[in-house]
Amino acid sequence: MEELFGRIVEEYLASAPQGHRGHHDPFGEPDGIEEAESDAALTLICGPHGSGKTRYLARRAEDLIARGLPPERILYLDLADSRLPRRLDRSALADAVEAYFARVPASRHEPFYLFLDHIQSVAGWESFVRALLDAYPARIWAADAWNPWLAQPLPSALPASTRVRALRGPSGSSVLRRLAARAADQGDEDPLRQALTQFYRLGRTVDELGPAPAGARARRAVDEGCAEDAMRLLPSTPLP
Repeated sequence: MEELFGRIVEEYLASAPQGHRGHHDPFGEPDGIEEAESDAALTLICGPHGSGKTRYLARRAEDLIARGLPPERILYLDLADSRLPRRLDRSALADAVEAYFARVPASRHEPFYLFLDHIQSVAGWESFVRALLDAYPARIWAADAWNPWLAQPLPSALPASTRVRALRGPSGSSVLRRLAARAADQGDEDPLRQALTQFYRLGRTVDELGPAPAGARARRAVDEGCAEDAMRLLPSTPLP
C-alpha cells in the first residue's frame, strides 16, 4: 500500500494545476474560498453522487494556487481510485501522507493543504484527521457522500473549527424527465414506466445516463442520491 500511495502522490505532484488569477468560480464566490472555509481546520463537503463535490474540491485547490500557494503544498487524493481497495482504514491515509512528506519534507513544518475525495471509503477517517491536525500545520477539505454531517452538534471526533457545506444533488424529477425523454426518442410505448424502471433499479443521475453498475453500490447511490425526492413526487411507487 505504501508503494502504491507513493506512485499516486508522485502522479498528482507531477500534474498539479498551476492555477491562474481571476478564474471563474462556478460557486458564486467572487474571491473563491469563503472566509469561514479558509479559517477552518477541516471543511466537509457533503452531497449525493453527481452533486459536484469533486469539482468543488478541484476549484478550491486551484484557488489556493491562484492566491500564490506553491502547488507542491497541496495534495489531492481520490480515495475511490480504481487501484485502491474499495474499503480502506486510517492506516491508508497515514501511508499517503507519509509518501507526501517523503517528497515534500518542508510540509512537516509549514502549512500544507490536503484534499480528500470520497472520504467515505475510509473507515475511521475522523480520528486520523484529528490526529493529523494536532500534529501538523494542515488544512483539510474532505468530500463525503454518505454521512449526515449536517446534523448538529458535530461528533466530538471532528475538530471544533470544522465547517460543513452541503451541495444539492440532481432532483428526482429532472432525472426522470431525462430518462423519459430518451425512452420516447427510442420509441418506447410507455416512456414513463421505462424511466421509472431505470431510475429505481439502476440509480441513474443527471450526468450518468449510460449503463449503471449493478449491486449494492448502485442501490446505495439511489437511496442516498435522488430517490428521496422521487418518492415525494411519486409516493405510490415503492423502491424495489
